[in-house]
Amino acid sequence: MNAGGQFVESNSAFTTHYQASITQVGSVQINALLDDLPLIADDPATWAIPSPVFTVWDFYISDGAAGWVPGVMINSNNGAFVSPSSRTFQASIRPASDHNGKSLLGMITFSLNSSSEPGFCMNRGDELPPNFAWDLQFPVQDGYNVAVNGLSATTNGLVLDATVVVYNYDFGTHGTISASADIPAVPLGGTARRISTYPPTAKYYAGLPVDEDSNAIADPYAYNAGGALDDNENVPNGDGTPGDGFTRYEEYRGFIKQDTSTQLYVYVSPNPINTKDVFVMNTSPSNFVSATGAFPANSGLTTHVLFSGGFDADHTINLNRSAGLSLGAQHGVALVKAPAISGNFLYGECTAANATPPWLNQAQVTAWIDLDKIRRDVPADKYAGVRDWVMAHELGHGVTCSTMETTLLMIASCGGLPIGQTGWRFRTPSAEQIQTTSDRFDCTD
Repeated sequence: MNAGGQFVESNSAFTTHYQASITQVGSVQINALLDDLPLIADDPATWAIPSPVFTVWDFYISDGAAGWVPGVMINSNNGAFVSPSSRTFQASIRPASDHNGKSLLGMITFSLNSSSEPGFCMNRGDELPPNFAWDLQFPVQDGYNVAVNGLSATTNGLVLDATVVVYNYDFGTHGTISASADIPAVPLGGTARRISTYPPTAKYYAGLPVDEDSNAIADPYAYNAGGALDDNENVPNGDGTPGDGFTRYEEYRGFIKQDTSTQLYVYVSPNPINTKDVFVMNTSPSNFVSATGAFPANSGLTTHVLFSGGFDADHTINLNRSAGLSLGAQHGVALVKAPAISGNFLYGECTAANATPPWLNQAQVTAWIDLDKIRRDVPADKYAGVRDWVMAHELGHGVTCSTMETTLLMIASCGGLPIGQTGWRFRTPSAEQIQTTSDRFDCTD
């Protein structure tokens, strides 16, 4: 009787091993037929009496990250890290004793294999102290001896069951947890196998998060299907060149931005497969009632706003990019309240003009908006509209690149004063487009 297991051949045609089923633990009695080796002796085969008894023991670790996508708590007033998230895992040894009555109690050690991404998302985290180098760590906890680096935790005594807490310090964590047992009654000890609803069940570690396709992205993430370096957004289509410069992994890991109505800091993980994303650094929020003007609605781009923090002097957004998961530095466009730098006859100017390369990978792109001049020249009831369209026009210059092309034309006249030029350089507008856009913004009535 095989009791759910199976006999296997391991030496030529001889059956020499018994493989227990994955759910079978406890004592197993096997009727063994003993025989001589050929050509040495030919005594009759004899059944072993008594039949030998063996202990099939199991050591397993729970899948404590099923359905989990990494995250941390942030301070909505400044975007800083507040506290990690946590997951709990259990490892168990079964049965409690072997067929001779010896205890199978053992020392259980949990080990982490952790990513070490800089910061805690793509554009924040410089305030984290050095001891947070690993994205996954065991905190100090009762019943365990935790290593200084936080990557291993061993029970203080012999146990059958052990439950451990793991802290997570990043939105883009990728790693695993495993467990080993040092059992006095079993000289070789063992490594825990994973009990999981995710196939295959025979792996000897649990994912943190679950990542069966090994793309460094949590499988439960809505846009997991694909490679970490994918950059395939196609809205707006532009000249047909896909992408916005942020990889699937970078958009999954996410960014800290600010809510344009409250100016509170929030976490965002953009959609990496549909609309292209651009970041605008509005460094004069008190002077801009509208954070980005008419730009988002008319560019077709998903526009994210930063008033302070989350970018550097070059306007780099993916500050915490890492090799193998990024295509390189991706920048945003700064929006500044100041006179245009090329002359006093302009309401706005963009230092990128028509020279911004694809993927907005040019540093220090800045759109200058002279609000005082607009307020001086434009009727009060038209001021907000002019301001928003000038902002949109100059931001449009800032994203003038093959991945973000648009047919939007911004042209208007207020009392004969030119407040915009013919569009965003991309295509010559038709007479109908010119008339439609001008009608939106006729300041002579």
